[in-house]
Amino acid sequence: MIENDKYKWQYTFFYNYLEQLKLAGYTNKEICKVAWKPYLIDDLKVMGEDRDLDFHKVLLKPEEVDTYLQKIPDTKISIDEEFFRKRKTVILLVPGFTHHTLKNLSLHEQIENPKSPHQIIHFKFGKDGKTVEEKIYNEGQGLKIAYLAYPRANAHSSHVIEPLFRLIHESKTIRRWAMEENQKFVFLGYSYGSPLSLELLSALNQGKYKDEFILNSTKAFFSLCGDIGGSYLADYVIDETSKYSIYRALKLAKRSRLIAKVFGLKTKQDLEDIAEGARSLGHEERQKALLDFSSKMPSNLKYFSISSFLPMEDYVNGLFRNFDDWSMYKQALASKDISIYNDGQVVLKDTIIPKFKNVPEGNIVNLGAVRTHHWGVSYKTFNFGNNKFPRVPFYHALIKTLFQAELS
Repeated sequence: MIENDKYKWQYTFFYNYLEQLKLAGYTNKEICKVAWKPYLIDDLKVMGEDRDLDFHKVLLKPEEVDTYLQKIPDTKISIDEEFFRKRKTVILLVPGFTHHTLKNLSLHEQIENPKSPHQIIHFKFGKDGKTVEEKIYNEGQGLKIAYLAYPRANAHSSHVIEPLFRLIHESKTIRRWAMEENQKFVFLGYSYGSPLSLELLSALNQGKYKDEFILNSTKAFFSLCGDIGGSYLADYVIDETSKYSIYRALKLAKRSRLIAKVFGLKTKQDLEDIAEGARSLGHEERQKALLDFSSKMPSNLKYFSISSFLPMEDYVNGLFRNFDDWSMYKQALASKDISIYNDGQVVLKDTIIPKFKNVPEGNIVNLGAVRTHHWGVSYKTFNFGNNKFPRVPFYHALIKTLFQAELS
């Protein structure tokens, strides 16, 4: 049972993260460039006229790191091959917006690592839109990762939830894991994948789909920089008067196939979906969805979230080395005057799982934030360039924290 201790799990993750960074050879100074101290959201003035204008409440200093390292409890849990082999758990990874157009998969460093102890399989529909195709990335027999490449990834969520359900439910492998091997599921939603997962879980809880095993097998949901409450960047691009309006981009894309491809709109369906899809990321649609499902979530699950935020000066002083970081810097301009606590696409408060009416308060856990931008938590390379955020230590710290929360 998760203890209703406001700081407990933030510090649990924080200590695990520091431990993994030290094991990876990071110096105290380097650790401070990728970590924030634990906080309570109510301690921060995230938005409004009296909002925080600097990061002193969460800033980690090099001279503090050793003190924290000395406080790390001896959990006797090593994140090694044996640890992963013992887990009878399937991570159902739901990637983000337009995932089908991207150069790399979410968490691609873990998924494409040939030495990974995980069993990793990529699931998508075939050309008929019905047959589930599987691509095996790794045959490891430990903890499993099911990469759910759902169709119409830049469409409004109303077009995505039912196909996402079918992709899971009609997979013979995922069905076998649940019904024959008694594997337990943890939904891991990254970015847009987070609200999509929540909408699906709510729909399953309401009996909207004929589900034979998904909800019964699910133990937890985890949001990784999720667009849960809405994105100010999305609000900006769906404004027809804005400089970078999605509607202006669409007009150009419809005139030129080359421009359409540059925008990642490779098919007629992409062109038809993108405007409503962008609207689905904005505050109006996300708040409407939250209002609909917030009282209809499964009450027995654990709900975890972790966020990121990055000072604007970090883009230009430390990370501004490549096109990806420059692109995220430009996106962060849409949120910078609203809150310093933004990851380039979403403000901190909108990445945190809110209270659900029928879910015990102790089952909703915010693990804090790390110091990087929205793409940094998931991609070494989004389009061009290498992001130096330590995703492997970060991932190991997350997994350890989840299993300490009695998910195994």
